[in-house]
Amino acid sequence: MAKPKRFGSVGNKKSGSWWARYSRNGQWHTPAHVFSAEAAAWAWLRAEQRLIDKDDWTPPARRRAALKAEAEATEAVNVALDTYARRWIANRVTPKGKPLHPRTAEDYRKYLAGPLASLAQRSISSITPADVSAWHAEHASTPSQRHKAYAFLKSVFKTAVEVDELISRNPAQVENATAKPPAKSAEAAVQGLTHAKVRELAELVRPRDRVLVLVLAYCGPRTGEVCALRRSDVELGTGSDGVPFGWLTIARAVSSYDGGRHEGPTKTGDKGKRRIPIPPHLVADLVEHLNEWAEPGESGLIFPSTNPAIAYRTTQQINGRTFPGAKRVGYGWQYAREEIGMPELRLHWLRHWAATLWAEAGTPDSLRRAILGHTQPGMTGGYTHPDLVKAQAYAVKVSELAGWTPPSVGPVAAKPAAAAQNAGPLPGLLNALDDAALIAAIAKMDAVTLAAVVPHLPPERIALVVARLAETR
Repeated sequence: MAKPKRFGSVGNKKSGSWWARYSRNGQWHTPAHVFSAEAAAWAWLRAEQRLIDKDDWTPPARRRAALKAEAEATEAVNVALDTYARRWIANRVTPKGKPLHPRTAEDYRKYLAGPLASLAQRSISSITPADVSAWHAEHASTPSQRHKAYAFLKSVFKTAVEVDELISRNPAQVENATAKPPAKSAEAAVQGLTHAKVRELAELVRPRDRVLVLVLAYCGPRTGEVCALRRSDVELGTGSDGVPFGWLTIARAVSSYDGGRHEGPTKTGDKGKRRIPIPPHLVADLVEHLNEWAEPGESGLIFPSTNPAIAYRTTQQINGRTFPGAKRVGYGWQYAREEIGMPELRLHWLRHWAATLWAEAGTPDSLRRAILGHTQPGMTGGYTHPDLVKAQAYAVKVSELAGWTPPSVGPVAAKPAAAAQNAGPLPGLLNALDDAALIAAIAKMDAVTLAAVVPHLPPERIALVVARLAETR
């Protein structure tokens, strides 16, 4: 009796391994690997023959691809939230088609290592709505941080559902959790602040930060925007009526990420630069600050860092916990807020107070939004491009609310164009000061500045300064 013909064929390689193959439907089919023994190769062929006999056969390459896809799908579903979320951060594109700002990406990674740590190592498919609700309840003591972390978490899960189809439902379903918690503390601080307390704060911080506090409180920029201000961003002068005026151009902001300070656009940078009118009672303070504390040159920072290793001033430097020559530990913003009896007052809350102050001065909402850099009513729309020149009148009212009164001197006499260019706005500004402030400002000037400024002051004021300075010598 003839021996039955075997299905397929087996062969030996020079390496000592064994291969197997068979032909079906005009194509050769092979396993994904070689075998260490001849018997194993024949066993694979017999298994393939059985699939054919039972009518369950499909090409082995197709079966392998299906198994690989199933394994990848299982792996994707079981991926840890931390791994998936970090990939989400790296690939995230904003509605404007740009990658996440480095500061935002860093904040998101901090949420994973911080408030979301209890969920981060779990597989994304294992996290249930009950898990997220329990996490939300556990972090009730930090509502602001919880709100931000939850919004991030919900966005990550949304992508997992709608884009990658890893899970069928977003487990971040806590009712009203995306609503921003009310800033009750900020509101209370705004109500508790007065012009007298703001002035006291300005006198209690480090001398180089005195004007920084006043600018935050009366002009309302963001702290990062103030730290990015340069001399070229400030315009100062005196009107024909003798009233000082000024403008701050907000073109950039400083933020902290990747272990350093970096300059970039403002939060509303895509809308272009914005200009903030300086209330007249701050102009003389700014002149004095520029002379004493700002870096030289047009690009010199107005509020430079006190640490040579850090390019821009930091909130920590302004807080002034300790530094050489400090009067006491905490001297600086932290010391100042303790001294005025408002230990919870945050530097950023001065911006809230400024917003309230400009409203009290009668500033229309469109102007106020433009000054503060809010892109829309309720922080959600485009600029209305108001005529900011009109805001100067409200800047005067802001100063009047602070107790300032227009100078009693008459209009500053017009000077020849060349002389005005050399002297700049200083003569008019100095002439608007009271006697004591004028003498103090003159005493700090160098010979070059004096030579450019003094000839433009009224003779009676020059005589007063000379007499008073002579008395002190």
